[in-house]
Amino acid sequence: MTRQINILLIEPNVLIRRTVYEYFNKSQQFNIIGKAHDAKIALSKAYAMVPDIIIVDFSNDFQNEMESLKQLLPDFFVPIIFFSNRKKVQVSQIASELVSINWSLIKKPSANLINETILLMPKLEQQIRHLHLKATMHFDKFYRPSDIHPRKLSTTDIHHPKIISKEVAPANQRRKNFIALGASTGGTTALLKILSSLPVSIPGIVAVIHMPHQFTGAFARRLNSLCKINVVEATNNQQIISGQAIIAPGNRQLYVRKIKNKYYTELGGTDLVNGHCPSVDVLFKSVADEVGKNSVVVMLTGMGKDGSEGVAEIHKMGGFTIAQDRLSSAVFGMPKAAIDSGCVREIISLSQISARLIGLCGG
Repeated sequence: MTRQINILLIEPNVLIRRTVYEYFNKSQQFNIIGKAHDAKIALSKAYAMVPDIIIVDFSNDFQNEMESLKQLLPDFFVPIIFFSNRKKVQVSQIASELVSINWSLIKKPSANLINETILLMPKLEQQIRHLHLKATMHFDKFYRPSDIHPRKLSTTDIHHPKIISKEVAPANQRRKNFIALGASTGGTTALLKILSSLPVSIPGIVAVIHMPHQFTGAFARRLNSLCKINVVEATNNQQIISGQAIIAPGNRQLYVRKIKNKYYTELGGTDLVNGHCPSVDVLFKSVADEVGKNSVVVMLTGMGKDGSEGVAEIHKMGGFTIAQDRLSSAVFGMPKAAIDSGCVREIISLSQISARLIGLCGG
């Protein structure tokens, strides 16, 4: 059986929204993972949504909705169906501004809403299948840039000149054999961008993203379908191996344990640390203790300070520490907290991180 196509529905008209939802919700081939009155509401719930396709029309707050859609879409290769009465030239301009390479327009009814919408459902279903196939083909052809070099720390990035003065040794002098990632708000996009750009020869990866437990399994499966490496949700006593990324479940703390020169996952309790379970600090501190100087960790976009103490511990043990830069972060809170600790070696953009990991780890 083929995997269901995940649909995010953004529709201001309650009758049309309910009709579209009920039609696709009855099918085993489609899964409505979210429905919202407008893009702003959808964005507020985006941590739990990893759509294959978006069906959208705009409410009266057009500019704010556009900004919300931009934050929902970057680097996701998500096709859009504009179920709207806007003119095609307007929709084309909107799609261009959203940098959407796969989109279509279906005119929605303005009278007899329920019956006319039902009549349009076969056409809408056909477009969903068509655009989903096109997007999958485009993603398969997506090639990550090579020869990307991280920029050095500058005084505009950080307020700790002692770090700026450090020389970064050539990567081939200190190959790392373990990668850990931490993320929160905007992390779905960041993890997809990074993991989809890594080869199967990359060392084992563990990651924490602040996400409710009912969604982490689906998120891992979605990433697995889009990446060359395997992506799975963590289980207890799971060996961490090359070519695989392990995502912490949304309701358990994740630790790393070393047993006879091999690394394994350990699922801990459900207590909150820094207000989160799983916590980036919990994972990073265990990486510092068990892996130490052989690790490279990346603090990605997110709100708050979770992970900054773990970054400091890894830095102290000789591991290599990276933070996502302000410009490419959806929310700069977590990267900034790590940078302010004085323990970040490099600050680089999201588009550069996968290439840097390959350089550091020899993947």
